[in-house]
Amino acid sequence: MTLRYLKLLRQAQSITLLVLCSAFGGTTRGQTDPIPALIKALQSEDRKVRFNAAVELNKRSPAAEEAIRALIRATKDDERVVSNAAIAALAAIGSPALPSLIRALADDEDPRVRTGVAAAIAGVDRSGLDAKLIVPPLLKAVNDPDPRVRTQAICTLGTLQETACITLLIQKLKTDSNADVRRAAAVVLGDFGSASKGAIPALVQAVNDPDPRVRTQAICTLGILQETACTTLLIQKLKTDNDADVRRAAAVVLGGFGSASKDAIPALIQALDDPDDFSARQNRVPRPRPTMSGLLASRGVQETAFEALISIGSAAVPALLELIKDPDRRRQGRTIRILGYMGSEAKAATPVLVEKLDDEDQKLRSDAAWSLGQIGPQASKAVPALTRALTDSSGEVRVTAATALKEVEPGNRDALPALIKELRDKTSDAHRKHAASALVTVGRSQEAAAAALVEALADADEDVASAALGSLREMVPCAEQAAYALFRAMRKPGSADLQAKAVQVLTQVQDDKIAVTALIEALQNNRQEIRHLAAHMLAAYGGETKAALPALTKALTDTSLEVRETAAKALEKIRRME
Repeated sequence: MTLRYLKLLRQAQSITLLVLCSAFGGTTRGQTDPIPALIKALQSEDRKVRFNAAVELNKRSPAAEEAIRALIRATKDDERVVSNAAIAALAAIGSPALPSLIRALADDEDPRVRTGVAAAIAGVDRSGLDAKLIVPPLLKAVNDPDPRVRTQAICTLGTLQETACITLLIQKLKTDSNADVRRAAAVVLGDFGSASKGAIPALVQAVNDPDPRVRTQAICTLGILQETACTTLLIQKLKTDNDADVRRAAAVVLGGFGSASKDAIPALIQALDDPDDFSARQNRVPRPRPTMSGLLASRGVQETAFEALISIGSAAVPALLELIKDPDRRRQGRTIRILGYMGSEAKAATPVLVEKLDDEDQKLRSDAAWSLGQIGPQASKAVPALTRALTDSSGEVRVTAATALKEVEPGNRDALPALIKELRDKTSDAHRKHAASALVTVGRSQEAAAAALVEALADADEDVASAALGSLREMVPCAEQAAYALFRAMRKPGSADLQAKAVQVLTQVQDDKIAVTALIEALQNNRQEIRHLAAHMLAAYGGETKAALPALTKALTDTSLEVRETAAKALEKIRRME
């Protein structure tokens, strides 16, 4: 590699730029400015070359002023990635590009260019600029003959938060012939928030727009404006609209209105059986994309109705209690879960949920126990029934009941022994995993819980061991009992894997003395892999580690090269911090 090549490489700052400049004349002797070569590269037949040229010009903004005209031409590139890169580069050049962008927006014959420069204007840093220079051309572009230009001009006005255009946006929402333009107007009116209150009649009208995308966005914007007066209209849309996205938006907004949507409860319960759900959306061809309203494309009408009923809260409880009587067990289980997600708002459901603890269906019993736990202390009358459920024939129900008991009655003494028993019961790995996860809540400050979890670290079932490790990681920072249980596990001869896990978890203790003492001891372990891990953890530890200096110094003579090298790194880091 020649010195000249190395010099050019430093000038180019990237291999991409060097290749482009070499191909288009930017690295000839005496020429150090790569901009002309990059401008030429924008006209290449290779889309990758054009894209890379636009990216490199972006990196060199605002020094790339001479490339403005070429970049404006590139906004009409047939390849979307190239035109987007050109738009980003123009925005990065900033205020020096604005005069050219505004002229192109007004005068360029190609609608693709006018659309691109409108997008670039949205990205320009406008601090210190007079909005009067930017806004009038954009307002004019809202009436451009091409709908793509109109749409982008509206979006850019939204980015500028130019509320003076609200009247014009209302007109576009009501009368524009293009659905994308109408939808963009609805989006931006929502972005303006309370300033758009005057647009409510037009938005209500747009809820019946012939295009479902416009209907969907109009509903979402009414939700942003918290226009609860449109509840009746939204109920109608939820029940009768033939487009799933419209029904979904109606359910979302009704849920957002909370208790003000109590009249929508029957329609929302009906929507729990809507044909549009998560599975239906996953099986769509093509799969739906996220909408401009920001709604998640994977959530169907069923899921959003479920969440809306939770948001409405206690007002929905009577109707849900009636739904629990439905002979369909799937509907019963779904209703019980809705009540659980309501938390204390569903306290009136406690007696019915207690009855469900005796249902013949094990899944319904488990769901009922979980929901009672979510209601919390407000479900105190359920304690006797939950205590009986600790001896249920199903391990899943027993574990769920024990967890719920601790939530309903924080001082309960039956829950912890029950969970420890489940964790040690080898008949079902599935409920043992749940027991390990539940112990972090039920036994956070209990030494018996920590000891049982440490024991489970060596379990033959990986899922159980992993759940125990996760619980200990949550318990250890604040629970001295868990830390000392791990300490004892680390000292115990036997499984190297158990010792290694104990060392890793102990480093998360918020007490430096406990953590560092454990790591110092681990440095003297008879297993090379444990000593290496301890040295590595000391190097990565964020707390006070000076006490480990003698042990690390001794480790420099360890029989293992890995331990010696890692100890040296740890010593170097500790000494740098002194």
